[in-house]
Amino acid sequence: MLKYALALRTIKDLIVDREFHRPTGEGHAAEQALDMIMETVSILDYDCDYLPGAEFGQVTNDSRKVVADSIFAAIPGSTVNGEKFVVDAQEKGAKVIISEHNLADLLLPGRVNLVVSDCYLAYAELCNALADFPARSFPAIGVTGTNGKTTTVMLLRKILQEVNKKCGIISTVEYDTGNSEPQAADRTTPEAERLFNFFSAMRSNQIDGMAMEVSSHALHQHRIGKLQFNTAIFTNLTGDHLDYHKTMEEYYLVKKMLFTRHLAANGTAIINCDDVYGMRLAQELAADNIAVLSFGCQSDQWRINNIATDRSGSKFTLQNGQRKVDFSINLAGLHNIRNTAGAVLALEAADLLTVEDSAAILQNTAISVPGRLEAFTLPNGTVAMVDYAHTHDALTNVLQSLKALNFKRIIAVFGAGGDRDRSKRPLMGKAAALLSDVIILTSDNPRSEAPEQIISEIRAGIPAEFTNVYTVVDRKQAIADAIKMAHADDVILIAGKGHENYQEINGVKHHFDDREILRNIYSLD
Repeated sequence: MLKYALALRTIKDLIVDREFHRPTGEGHAAEQALDMIMETVSILDYDCDYLPGAEFGQVTNDSRKVVADSIFAAIPGSTVNGEKFVVDAQEKGAKVIISEHNLADLLLPGRVNLVVSDCYLAYAELCNALADFPARSFPAIGVTGTNGKTTTVMLLRKILQEVNKKCGIISTVEYDTGNSEPQAADRTTPEAERLFNFFSAMRSNQIDGMAMEVSSHALHQHRIGKLQFNTAIFTNLTGDHLDYHKTMEEYYLVKKMLFTRHLAANGTAIINCDDVYGMRLAQELAADNIAVLSFGCQSDQWRINNIATDRSGSKFTLQNGQRKVDFSINLAGLHNIRNTAGAVLALEAADLLTVEDSAAILQNTAISVPGRLEAFTLPNGTVAMVDYAHTHDALTNVLQSLKALNFKRIIAVFGAGGDRDRSKRPLMGKAAALLSDVIILTSDNPRSEAPEQIISEIRAGIPAEFTNVYTVVDRKQAIADAIKMAHADDVILIAGKGHENYQEINGVKHHFDDREILRNIYSLD
């Protein structure tokens, strides 16, 4: 029972009302749990003689999952307010209610209410504590940024696997606990209960290290509690999610939280200083005496130089003073060179592998990341590339990479997601017009918006003099039309959805996979 008292102790600083709320006349309903009460009181320093139940079965924020003796976190979400389900949770067995408002009037006999300043943070911390802080058992690497997170995490896992080290991952594509079949991810950073359960499984599987994408939404919503990383990577910051964060400054400050709140005291920040926000972050963290390792073509620490790229991959050198390490990877493009640099520096900072070790491994290792410049060669010699690029910066990076490979023409097929940041739509159109020869605008995940409206907003950014632009709302037809107009040595970029196997329309997810469409059209292996 001490375990549960200690769990409550983790949220002591979040509790704003210095007493347990309870129904009138129920002050002694838990006399049978006196030992638990006294332990809790002594730890939390409360003048209180009431806490029901000797142990808690679980902590959850989903009333449908409540079992006997649960702690229920009534989180006031943006779309659903958990406080509406407090009575239902109690009827199913919840004994303690965590909330941001005093809900004493809703309490049933034998229940208590802890009022906290941040319900989701309290919930995440309880999940972490009841799992006995599993991520303390292995080196943890966090990766944040607008683009490149998934590729970086996949690189980290692949490099470790090549030397027979187990690596758990939490990514946009999949969750892998290190000793079972990975499961498809439904979001970049899962909610707290699932997240810490994954970490528990990783600890049980005795992984050697863990790599995790940390989204800005997860940081802002405190989805990871007070989780600490040994190493944290910043890939870049460009326009995205401004429907949520409103301004680039707010977006930046949320990303910065990974390094100021979630980097262990002896941890290291690995930062891409070719990015203007990365340079700012490196300077601000260094001023706060946080250990920083920068990389990039202009970095004064680990500099990227001697770059050569072709259709088989890339070669480059990482150099820091007299230390010089040559790399050869099967990934094309400067953005992938930067992803690789961040990954290998993080592995060294986490005492898992030296930069030289990683370079030797990558020399003979093929890296494949689902939906990230995933190539398909068509019977007529055309190459089709499926990529997740869904921001103007990501689209620019991918198109620049393809431009450097000297294809005869680049045919770009893309759209933009509905009910999301609209400011990036014309910027995506402009980027495509600068670097493509033909553009086919189509539907992505329109959600509740009309695809035609989204396409018109993308088209607004395409200069009038660029005339090789077509609108084909049906995405499958758009892919088919691109194939029909392509010739040998052309490349088709199908962007925006990448690894996704669905198309979301008016709240319904319909099965749809760009890669599957390509395979079916030409019966590709």
